[in-house]
Formats: sequence, structure tokens, C-alpha cells
Amino acid sequence: LFEKAVGDEHPRVRLEGVRALSTLGSARAAEQATRVLDAPMDDFLDFALWKTLRELSGVWVPELLEGRLHFGGNVDHLTYALKAVDAPAVMEPLLKIAADESLPQETRANVLVLAASQADGAGLDQVLALLGQVVPDSRQQLDWIETMARSTSQRRVAPASGSDLVLAALANTNEPSTAALRIAGLWQLGAAVPAIGEIARTTDDDAVFEEAVVALARIATDEARGQWNQLVATTSSPIWRAVLVGESTRLDLVQAIELCDKFLVDAKEDWPVDRALAPVLAQQEGPQRLTAALEGERLQPDVARLAIRVARAAPRPDEALITRLREVGSLADAGWERTDALIADLVAEVATAGDPARGEAIYRRTQSQCINCHAIGGAGGKVGPDLLSIGASAPVDYLIDSLLIPNDKVKEGYHAKVIQTDSGELLTGIVVSDAEGVITLRQADGKLIRVLGEEVIEMVDGRSLMPDGTVDELTRQELVDLVTFLSRLGKVGDYSVDKRMVVRRWEGLVWTEEAHRRLNRTSHDTAAQAEDVFLWEPVTSRVSGGLPLDELDRYSVHPGIPPTAFARFELQVTSAGNVTLDFGTAEGIALWVDGAPTPLEGRWTGHLPEGRHQFMVTVDTTKNQSLTAEVVDSAADPATVRVILDQE
Repeated sequence: LFEKAVGDEHPRVRLEGVRALSTLGSARAAEQATRVLDAPMDDFLDFALWKTLRELSGVWVPELLEGRLHFGGNVDHLTYALKAVDAPAVMEPLLKIAADESLPQETRANVLVLAASQADGAGLDQVLALLGQVVPDSRQQLDWIETMARSTSQRRVAPASGSDLVLAALANTNEPSTAALRIAGLWQLGAAVPAIGEIARTTDDDAVFEEAVVALARIATDEARGQWNQLVATTSSPIWRAVLVGESTRLDLVQAIELCDKFLVDAKEDWPVDRALAPVLAQQEGPQRLTAALEGERLQPDVARLAIRVARAAPRPDEALITRLREVGSLADAGWERTDALIADLVAEVATAGDPARGEAIYRRTQSQCINCHAIGGAGGKVGPDLLSIGASAPVDYLIDSLLIPNDKVKEGYHAKVIQTDSGELLTGIVVSDAEGVITLRQADGKLIRVLGEEVIEMVDGRSLMPDGTVDELTRQELVDLVTFLSRLGKVGDYSVDKRMVVRRWEGLVWTEEAHRRLNRTSHDTAAQAEDVFLWEPVTSRVSGGLPLDELDRYSVHPGIPPTAFARFELQVTSAGNVTLDFGTAEGIALWVDGAPTPLEGRWTGHLPEGRHQFMVTVDTTKNQSLTAEVVDSAADPATVRVILDQE
């Protein structure tokens, strides 16, 4: 019965069959469980099979080693099973498979990668020797070796002697191999240091230089430090200096602080401040040491703004460092002051140097607060006016004025009111309604509060809820980019909200220890249920309709399951019928409708009754950078439906 379930057409039945086989305690059960690989797999099936094979490893691995178990002669089944268990004893059968010349080259090479993940230093030499027979081309060999190096370096395992190919590749300094540089660093090949230093000094390629520097930092011998210090003394490129600052944290935090301090003092607005500063602030004592080092220094205001942004995004934001950066950047005196000349210059720069894509990223940034107060096409904050067509209706100089002096450009209906209650409390917000003796205010954070009219002593006009100085921490280029983005809204092109019924308001699952623990003990299904353990926060799509996944937290709940983002949205059906959703692709995407897992093949169609319906999506972030969901016309019996844009 269980074996039959593994081959069932329904994924959920197959999953239950795989888990049931784990209770039988036999090698045959493990062999039969791998038959699930013959049908389409998803994350849940993958985890179920992985767990079953590990639980049964005590019975099937010995039988395999004694030659009594063959997984039906299916190499894919066998290699999957071996990959699921961490057992050095599987090296021999893996090498035997890889030596089989009747198998495809890629299959044999993948088996060797798996063997490398189980090997010690001597075993790794065996793997490399066999790889030379399986993959004759030396450059292709390096690609495979790099894959091996990434897994073995985590176990601090390196080949005892089989690194000749890597050293030979590095000897060719005219055409340096980035793969060879990465391998040398991962395996800490001290013999490669002279060649790596030469490559770093002679290359004109940013990527090659960075790989060489990372390799030296990983090797970290006295000779590697000597090469490193030569690079520090002779490097002038801002990008390369940033790389040296960041990677020096691997070698010596004291030197890293000195280099970071000098980098910030010399830096200009277009220097990669984040590349230099973020690794320093990731060190336990980094923020405190840098705060001390910056005392008495002077930074360009735009550099200080960039540095503050990096500091606020650090694992542990340090307020003392942020205060010091404001001090050395003279930011108290560096706010934007409106002049006719400044407006004219910015208008010209918007026309010639503005980047709307960068501007949209600034608009969406949490620190900017734009998206928290304003909506675009109904999705976003409700405190300020919808910016759907602002670019088509407002000239560029008006947009700039609105950002620099927000209280002078308040749209009708968005003037704030200040209410004093009989308890002495002062409340500020936009009046949403004033009826039946109750005043409803929408505050700057978007929350609604209600005040009884009989409690109000005074209600007067207030300032704009957009505070003065909102854009003071933007660099000049960032301000230009933001205005460029706003100026494109509503105009024909990439920044016009079209007529498609695209989901623009989502909620993303916030990463918490408790949620991770719950998902680890259960499955992704649990997140689709209404449980208090899961915290969801609103997030909106870009103007184009795509939800950027890099703005969502990611969960890696089990080995073998890729980092996954969780998002959900709601539809309101006012007339029952069929609803069709187009996600563009099904690769790496799983769907739940009203809490139930639902097959997805790019498009989903289902019959929905009247009412509110919730859709949850999980996305493999290694296969997707954004997520789009569009309601499209159903061929038969279509429902009347709308996308819910706020917490109605």
C-alpha cells in the first residue's frame, strides 16, 4: 500500500507514502521511497524523502556497502540517497559510480562532488585524480573543483597534494581564473600566495582584484599578509580600497579600523561606502572602535549620510557611532535649504542625470518613510495623497519644493489637525471622518484613532504630517533620483500603473525564532494557517507590479530546502465564479488558497464563493528575484473579484 502511494498522481498522497515507508525500518523501504523522484518534486516531498532516508540509514547503508542493495540500478536514486546521509563510508560506492564510463559526464562529475563532500584530505586527492579522467578540459575541471571547495572548506578539509591544477591556473597571470582564486582561498593554498599577489597588482578587472584580495585574507599566512600590505600601500582605486577595508576584518580589526577611517575621510559621494563600512560594523567591537577613530575627523556631508545609512542597517545599530557621523559630517548644518539657484540646478540634473529605478528604490526604503505615507495606485500609506499621476500633473520644480518645504505644498484634504482632549493629550492626524460625535484621525504611522467629540477641548490646523528635513539625509544624487522617479509617475512608460488587475498589496512573513522553530518542526503548510506565532507585515509591489523578494525575510528551515520567502494577499469575491491568477511562472513557487496547498502551473484557476479569500505563496529565492500575481479573465463562469488594497 505504501509503495503504491509513492507512485500516486497526487503530490500529497506521494508525500504521505514516503513518510509511511520510514516506519517500516527496512532497506527495501528506503529503496522504494526513492521512487518518488520519478515524478515532479516540490520542497515538501524533497524534505520528506531526505528525512526518510536519514531515518532508515542505519539499515540501508550497511546493505549498500555489502552489495545487497542497488536502488534498482537507478544512479539518480542512489546518488540522492547517498547525498541525504553524512557517512564517510559511502565514499567507496560513490567513486565506483564515478568511474563508470557508461554514465554521462555530468552525472559522474556530480557524483564526485558528492564524494568530495564526504572525503578527508587523502580522499579528496582521489576525487581530484578521478575528476581529471571524467572531465578532461582544465577550465571545466576548475568549475567542478570550486563546487567541491565550497562544501569541503566548511569542514576545513583541503587536498593533501592534489592542487596542481589550481596552481597551474594561477601561474597564468595574463588570464587569471577567478575560479582558481576562489579555490585557493577556500582551501588556503599557501603555495599560491605569490601568484595571487602578482594577479592583484597587475589586473585591471574589479572582480579579479576582489577575488585575489579575498583569497589572501582567507589564507592569512605571514606571506599572505606581506602581499596584503603591499596592496594597501599602492592601491588608489575607491572600489579596490573599499574591498581592502572590508576584507581586512578577516586579518586584523585594528588595521581595518585605520583603513576604514582613512577611506571615509577621503571618500566622495560616489565611493562604495557600504562595501567598506558594512564588514567593519559586523564585527563585535567594530562600531565602538570606529567611533573613537573618527573623533576630530571631517567627512563630506553626503559621505556621512551614506555612512549613517549603513550604520542603521548594521546587525546592531550603534547610536554613538551615528551621532559621531552626524558630527564629523556637519549634518546639523547640512540640511537642504531652498534657493532659486538650487531648484534650477536640480531641475536640470533630473533631466540629465536622474535614474528613476534608483529613485523607486529610495522611495521604497523604510528610512525614507515615503511608502509608509503615500500610496501608488492604492497600495501603500494613506496619510498623504496617492502619487499615481503626480508626475503627469506636477512640474519638476513643484515636486522638489514639496520635498524641501513640505508644509508649503499640502494637497487639499491632507491638512493635519491638532486635537487637545480634556485629559491634556495632544493628538495629530488627518481627519478621516467627523460624524455622530466621533472624530476619526489617521496618524502619521497610518493607524486610526477615534476621539469622542465631547472630549475635544480644541481642534486647530496643524502642519503637514511630512516633517521638515525628511530628505536631509539623502545625498544630492539620491534626491535627484527620487524626484526623477516621482516625475515619471502617471506618464506613458515604465512608471505608469496600467489597467491590469495586479496584486499590489502583500504581506510578508517576518523572520522570528519562534516562527522558524514552528516551520522546522512542521512544514510550510503551517504558515498558511491563522496562527499567532507568525508575524506578517505589509509590503507593496513596485509600480511595474513585481514584488521584490530581496525586501522579504527568508527562511531556510531544513537542509536541502532553499531559502524561501513567504508572501500573502487577499481577494474579495462579490459574485461567485471562477478566478484565474497568473504568476508568470511556477518554478520555485508554491500556492495555498484559503489555507489549502494547491497545485500551480504558472496559472491557477479555481471556483470561489462570495467573500474574502487569502492566497499564500512561498518562493524559492534562488530561482526568483520578484513575484507577480495578476487576476486575469477566466474562460468560463468568471467571478466578480477585486484585489484588496488595505486592511478593510
